[in-house]
Amino acid sequence: MSCTDIEDTSIVNEVTNTGATEDSLFQYSGPKPANLLMLSIDTWRQDQIDGSLRSKEKMLLSPFLSSLAADGVYLSNHHSVSSWTYPSIAAALSGQDLVSMNFVPALGAKPGTMPSTATFLPTLLSNKGYTTGLVTANGFLCSQYGIGDEYAFEQCLTKGGVDFDAYAVRTRGLALAKDLSSGKAPWFLHLHFIDPHLPYNPPKSYLNEAENLASVSFDFTTAGAQGLQMQWDLLTTREQKLFLAHTKARYHGLTRYLDDQIKALLSDLTEQGLLEDTLVVLFSDHGEQLFEHGMVGHTQSVHSHEIHVPVAFWAKDLLPANWDGLTSHHDLVPTILDQLEIKIPGHITGISAGGQTPDTVIFSHLMTGTNLYISASTENHKLIYGWHDGSKQLYDTTSDHDEQNNIYDTALEVTKHLWQALDEELLRLQPFVSITGPIDAGL
Repeated sequence: MSCTDIEDTSIVNEVTNTGATEDSLFQYSGPKPANLLMLSIDTWRQDQIDGSLRSKEKMLLSPFLSSLAADGVYLSNHHSVSSWTYPSIAAALSGQDLVSMNFVPALGAKPGTMPSTATFLPTLLSNKGYTTGLVTANGFLCSQYGIGDEYAFEQCLTKGGVDFDAYAVRTRGLALAKDLSSGKAPWFLHLHFIDPHLPYNPPKSYLNEAENLASVSFDFTTAGAQGLQMQWDLLTTREQKLFLAHTKARYHGLTRYLDDQIKALLSDLTEQGLLEDTLVVLFSDHGEQLFEHGMVGHTQSVHSHEIHVPVAFWAKDLLPANWDGLTSHHDLVPTILDQLEIKIPGHITGISAGGQTPDTVIFSHLMTGTNLYISASTENHKLIYGWHDGSKQLYDTTSDHDEQNNIYDTALEVTKHLWQALDEELLRLQPFVSITGPIDAGL
């Protein structure tokens, strides 16, 4: 099946993490690809895609991207390192966890300075003879933040507005792809899409779901997280139900619009013959909360809808597989280098997908000027600790994906096991944290 054929709904191979290796996860019917197309999507929730093509509801939201994921290698249990773009993209492009990278930025007006020692994927590939390019609609990937200047060609679209939505990234990306591929060198093109980021204002033709709802007296077209939150807090429980339906409908509209734009992009690239020898990597920097915990947007917490994100790999000869072992953003670079048959540098702390073991623990952080949340996740459970206030939450993520039932006080053995891992991470984090607060498991 080609990447543009979305009618084939065959079920992908199920590959679990028990006894599997990276060699068994990524298998090819032909040679491995030489070029790289990275598609990173802002604020894209894991439930907006279905890499196994089993859910009709999710297929309606992202039919093309779900098909692309199902036709390649889909990482169904992937977690971002944070719930905002700067640290998440830094880990995804460096192959290092944030502490090893010496970079744990705090959300705010001055989010931190990228270490001069940081080395990202475009430099690793350019050192191997690749020509590299970036088109981004989020400024955190630009040169001023220490990432964009590693690309040979950078187009930073950061003024917002409809001119810089998915259509703009798609059209500029296509033009840059033609330029990068015009020579004999292998190429790496990175496109970062801002959709479906707030405000939730999709083109009118993608508002069908919202138009079928009873109207609400609120202007969603320019509302940010603060405006949505203020309105939500004023509503009754009954009114919140309709408001939530409108919020989701507009977010879904942006998801469908993005899906169509990427479908058109890959169709154009296929017609140009640019996907014949190319690995396509699809991932989200972080997710988005839609009032699951009474809040909207991201940078709110490290709960599942802000951290659990889609990741997929596609290439013409890559055989389908679905990996449900834990992976994190710093695992992307070693996975990519493996597929491009480039030796993984010694400073990389990530593990190529498929190499994780059942006892893997991954961490996510969210630090603001006054708060620090950190989570430790295994395949079945997740512990969240609030450094600033001593709050403790434990969830069984196999039966409670929305993380609504805190079992911290009733699952002591699990709690103790995760605290052992969390203690070590807290010690590593201390040099980066100016917030004072308790570090007490309360056990």
